[in-house]
Amino acid sequence: MNRIGPDWEKKLSTLPLNHGGFSQKLMKQIEERAGMERKKKTWHKPFMVAGISVLLLCIAIGIFQKEKVTDFVTAMFSSSDKKALQEMDLEKEISLKVMYFHENSFMSNFGRAFMIKFPNTNIRVVSAPAGLSGPDFIEWLDREQPDVLALSPNLYRELALDGNLYKLDDVIKQEQFPLESFHENAIRLLRQLGDGSLYGLAPQVYAKGLFYNKDLFDRYGIDYPTDRMTWDEVLQLAARFPAEGEGEDKVYGYSYGSYPSPFDLISEIGNTQGLSMTNREGTAVVMDSEAWTGIWRAVVKGMQAGYIYEAPPRPNGTIMMNDYMKSNPFLSGQAAMSNSSFSLISDMKFGAREAGLPSFRWGVVTEPVDPQNRNRATTFSFDTIYAVNAKSDQTRAAWELVKYINSEENMTGRSAKDSAREPLFARKDAMREEMLEYLDAFFSLEPDVARFTDAESAKTWHRTLYETAAKEAQSAAKGEKTVEEAIAAAIEQGNKLLLADSGSGKTEVTAP
Repeated sequence: MNRIGPDWEKKLSTLPLNHGGFSQKLMKQIEERAGMERKKKTWHKPFMVAGISVLLLCIAIGIFQKEKVTDFVTAMFSSSDKKALQEMDLEKEISLKVMYFHENSFMSNFGRAFMIKFPNTNIRVVSAPAGLSGPDFIEWLDREQPDVLALSPNLYRELALDGNLYKLDDVIKQEQFPLESFHENAIRLLRQLGDGSLYGLAPQVYAKGLFYNKDLFDRYGIDYPTDRMTWDEVLQLAARFPAEGEGEDKVYGYSYGSYPSPFDLISEIGNTQGLSMTNREGTAVVMDSEAWTGIWRAVVKGMQAGYIYEAPPRPNGTIMMNDYMKSNPFLSGQAAMSNSSFSLISDMKFGAREAGLPSFRWGVVTEPVDPQNRNRATTFSFDTIYAVNAKSDQTRAAWELVKYINSEENMTGRSAKDSAREPLFARKDAMREEMLEYLDAFFSLEPDVARFTDAESAKTWHRTLYETAAKEAQSAAKGEKTVEEAIAAAIEQGNKLLLADSGSGKTEVTAP
């Protein structure tokens, strides 16, 4: 039997009327239709049952005239066809403007393939001036009006909460875009940044895991690290490795990449524990707290004892990739542990294949955690979030581009094209099978949206303050100053910097 549709409107307007505005024949047909629908158990279509019930009620009490009922029925059954966005007109020439930091990079990764998929589109890439922030950036945005925005998490949050981004929830529901194909914590963080709503999608995740060299642990009879260890536990484990040997025979319990500063590790531990270098107002450096002082002491102690790698000064000029790889003790098989990003997996493969570095058995667990919350991630974030400008007059085409960038088609294509550098994709179905066993270490901890709220790292003064503290930490590690003296010097210089930069405080626009 056909569904209720336009034919009913025709019958309503043409059949002779009795008391109540309807013919007996029509009333009987409506009642029979309702009864038959019940027998067929179509209760799972609530809008149809509700429509028939309301219509019968109107008939029973006779309060509507024929025309009003006709309009009511039409509206009821056409409302289900309302779409968040209409389909893209493939015959119409469309020009999209994209805010991205580098035109060639965008076109190579996404733009050209999208224009092949949609030949009626043309893409133009624009870049916001470096360092633009606050009202100046909003003025630039209003003037340029890019349709698609490539954003850092901090800027994405700011623009979403200020109403500058198009909300995607309705069109995602309309098109049944497969959010379930994404890692749950990736979508959770995007919603948290948007105060519960989804304003953008991110194809890649940035997260760290604690990598460990199984061969070194087995050689010295030390138990492997486990998920959700604190930094104190990691450094205690590192201290169990003998600080002996010289040059290429030297073994370290922990290393922090190539050419690290002692403050790189100090800062990361403080960040894990939710510590800030400044007070809440950003007017004074507060690294002389008990928590900060304890971290400085632990790192300096480890470097002076030899179980934490202390790097030589970074050489001037260009560093060849092979030399850069060899400068990382974990890649060279000399360090037992390193808290590193997912890209370390590619680096290990490249180092063994191209740089003559040794192959070794390895594993990875979650990054070190705050002892006050062992389920919370510290570094879980996004490389770039792609969003649609709320003021775009090409919303459908802009959404198609965002959708394509975050599609399985695009991600698997990029993975195949650049197999040497495996990205950490946000989509579960985009990762190569041999990588799947490592993903829990990067996705099992819950993201922490508080780390993106007025983040210190987005302030204009952050880099200079960081460099100031790094110099003092280096002096402490070399024994040129005590920890207390180094902290005091960093605070003194840092406060002068904050005073000089007191007019700043908005989020900077940086390359994602």
